[in-house]
Amino acid sequence: AASQDLGRYVELEPKVSDGMIWYHLGSARIQTKEYQGALHPLEAFLKSTGGTKTAQYAGLLLGQAYEEVGNGTRAREVYERALSLYPGSEFATQIRNRLRKLAAATAPLGTPPATAAAPKP
Repeated sequence: AASQDLGRYVELEPKVSDGMIWYHLGSARIQTKEYQGALHPLEAFLKSTGGTKTAQYAGLLLGQAYEEVGNGTRAREVYERALSLYPGSEFATQIRNRLRKLAAATAPLGTPPATAAAPKP
């Protein structure tokens, strides 16, 4: 319901100047698993805001949305940018885990994880 209401508001007011509207619309669409519909609002929010913790969390959500629609490359880019905002935040561990998951999914079979130490000769 919130996702639909915010979506209607944005349709009626296409020049929304309050970036938080975009954040809330994207977040609501993530919660209702409307991943494709979350992409534009979260991208718009990130373009309108600076390096805040909310921007980092929006980056986490946006990365998840890109993963869900099958765009792992863009997800990785978004996660890396989000991680660079606050590398020590409470969201950083989740972002690193998502990056590891993406790396494991794209690594050829038999390739050791990137975090594994190289064997000593």
